[in-house]
Amino acid sequence: CGDSHTLVLTDAYTVLTCGYGSNGRLGHGDTMDKMRLQLVTPEYFGGAQIVLVAAGRLQSVAAGAGGGGVFTWGCGAQGCLGHNDEVDRLVPTQIVHETFGAVNTVLVAAGAAHTVAVSDDGMLWAWGYGAHGQLGLGDSMCRLIPTRAGSHELFGDLRVVMAACSDDYTLAVTEDCALWACGDGPHNSLPTFPAETLVMTRVDAQYFNDEKIVTVAGGADHSIALTQNGALYTWGTTGFGHNSTGLSSLPTCIAPHHIQGERVGRWHRLPLLCALAFAMGTHDRLGSSNLHTASAAANTMGCAYVMMPGDLVKRILETCQWCPHGRAGNLQGLRRLLGSGICELE
Repeated sequence: CGDSHTLVLTDAYTVLTCGYGSNGRLGHGDTMDKMRLQLVTPEYFGGAQIVLVAAGRLQSVAAGAGGGGVFTWGCGAQGCLGHNDEVDRLVPTQIVHETFGAVNTVLVAAGAAHTVAVSDDGMLWAWGYGAHGQLGLGDSMCRLIPTRAGSHELFGDLRVVMAACSDDYTLAVTEDCALWACGDGPHNSLPTFPAETLVMTRVDAQYFNDEKIVTVAGGADHSIALTQNGALYTWGTTGFGHNSTGLSSLPTCIAPHHIQGERVGRWHRLPLLCALAFAMGTHDRLGSSNLHTASAAANTMGCAYVMMPGDLVKRILETCQWCPHGRAGNLQGLRRLLGSGICELE
């Protein structure tokens, strides 16, 4: 969602939009508001299968599968559409493919007036409004085309897995589960950062109890990070999951009772055959017929799963195989947003 418009991606790879239509942000060829979701004409995407969408304040962005490219539309101010100009686009328009070189884009995100992308080689790209350093390019200049935000050396020879935008800053997660940030610190509360951080800078893991970060999200005035162990941290304008209000520059873990004691977890796919093999090897009803013999009892001593009820094994199978339904489970960008991108690179 943007400030006042919404993008929806279906499992048929089509895009629906609704909300305010000024600057053409809905992609229907006009600036009219739409009170209901309406299909964006698929031909605007040139036959590309759209696998991820993101909404900024006044702009929209979509990524195509494989070499499908990046499409942007809406307000072109400060170059946030990446077309080497500041012209509004009323329909999805592909960014010149050569801009990204020979790499494919797997994830896109949009801020108030800047846009970022992550390519399949683990590089971060940024363009648009850069006055607060949110592009991570070492200055406060705007960029009219996608520009690589440093190199692997900047991130300690690590690949970027996913990224997120707030109004005036950008967050990124690298393959070692570390959080990086750049942009406007005090206003949007980057942890202990100076006023404006012009390049991607690693956030000390101590602020997250030395836990590994798997995914992040940025709002207008606050940020959220999810750890590998299921802890949810927020910082910025407080009140987001906490009892207090005001401004907090330090990430604070949401108390379990605020989320009814549930663990917030990333998802990752366990192949069905692996889950089935696990169940068959640990439960006599599913394959092992001699678990009740003396030798089998000796061999399985200490195994917590031998006497597991059949219905519990069934639930384990179903849970291990869980992923977003339909084609969504095969979308790499979505998997990265949900925190599974780390384990896919391991």
